[in-house]
Amino acid sequence: MKKRLFIIITVLALLIAAGLGSGVFGAENTPGSSGDPVVTQSYVKAQTDALKTENQALRTQVGDLSDLVDTLTSRIDSLSAQLDALKETSGQSGQDSQSSGQSGQQGQTSGQSGQTEQQAPAVPDHFIVVEIKNGGVLEGKEGTEMILRAGSATAIASKDGGVTDLTAGADLKEGTKITKNHLLIIPRDDGRGIRCTGLCYVMVKGDYELKQ
Repeated sequence: MKKRLFIIITVLALLIAAGLGSGVFGAENTPGSSGDPVVTQSYVKAQTDALKTENQALRTQVGDLSDLVDTLTSRIDSLSAQLDALKETSGQSGQDSQSSGQSGQQGQTSGQSGQTEQQAPAVPDHFIVVEIKNGGVLEGKEGTEMILRAGSATAIASKDGGVTDLTAGADLKEGTKITKNHLLIIPRDDGRGIRCTGLCYVMVKGDYELKQ
């Protein structure tokens, strides 16, 4: 009987000890206490600061990528303009060669007929591509058409007026920046044209004078 009573008392003591231990550990992990850092102010602040730092780093990376995209886009536009200019130059070279052959035949015919009169070079009736260095001047004659394909340039005006921008419907005064791919016309043979502020590729149709 005493042995059975001893066992019962021992079991009760163990149950009471287990309950007290559970209460202690539970108290230590009570939400908001030092044992539960998930909801403490210091933990929330640390996580917020980390997110802010990561967000700033991502913004910096996005900015760097945006600058890189702009640089590559500008480079692609420049290369595309140069490629177009080379294609047009190649096409015009073939036409010029054909024209040279015809001119040679005409020269032989003229020599056979005893004519000695020299013909002035014909003004091209199609656009040709002209490469102009930085600081170079392309001066057009009356009715000359120009299109800036690549590079940057400004207008050269005269006392009687500026360069006619047919695309924009404007009269470009001295020093006005030329817009790419706009059709320009020189109204009079009085020194009007364009001045390149860098390496330029200009399509020209009509008589002109290049100074560089």
